[in-house]
Amino acid sequence: MDVSYTLRHQNRGALFRIAPKKLHRRLRYLDREVEGGVSAHQRPDPRPDVETPETIYVLDGLSEPGERLIAVERADEARLQGHASLMSEPAAMPVPRSAEALIAFAEKAKNGGNYGAANAAFALALHEHFPSIECSLSVRERPKTPTGAMTDGYYDLAYIQDGEEETCIPIPKLRGTVAYWFAAHADRREPIDHDRDTSGVGPTIADLETALGPATVGAAALAILDDDAVRERYEG
Repeated sequence: MDVSYTLRHQNRGALFRIAPKKLHRRLRYLDREVEGGVSAHQRPDPRPDVETPETIYVLDGLSEPGERLIAVERADEARLQGHASLMSEPAAMPVPRSAEALIAFAEKAKNGGNYGAANAAFALALHEHFPSIECSLSVRERPKTPTGAMTDGYYDLAYIQDGEEETCIPIPKLRGTVAYWFAAHADRREPIDHDRDTSGVGPTIADLETALGPATVGAAALAILDDDAVRERYEG
């Protein structure tokens, strides 16, 4: 779907044009993942002089009737609602193998609030494609707050970029040797404000493991990340 995440988020009720094959893949995903599933119904095409009926798709589990319609398919076009396209984002993703695809996966995972998956994809991109990817660092926090307490460094960010895609991770999420490399060698950049909406349904770490294998994901995550959840998942 050639529509940006931001546009779909801001126009959730709008119906965006989509190829029928892609629509059906997303509808199968929603039917499997959303409680109540998806049902199809035919009705007359409201356009004048069009005799072929159109098919509408609805989410049966939603309580509000006005929110149930998610897609319309006609003889000459198909359209998917903005929020439904956000919810079905994982169904649109190819297997992320290149650095650019892994970084895109990380950003889509963040859009669904799945930061564990995003961090694992960051680790894979860095572990498997360094030094061909661009690395940079932004430092926003001071060593101490005005009260004298140490900050947690969450807004000090390590960035990686390849092609058109870029993502970042808080420095404290990195293993010490990796954090040191960014601090000593990565290009500095100005901090930017972050105000991400995470109400969509982004891909999960299970999706990443299904695509690339748990051993591959685990090896990269353990090499790059300093995270108790990662150790519990892959050191067992």
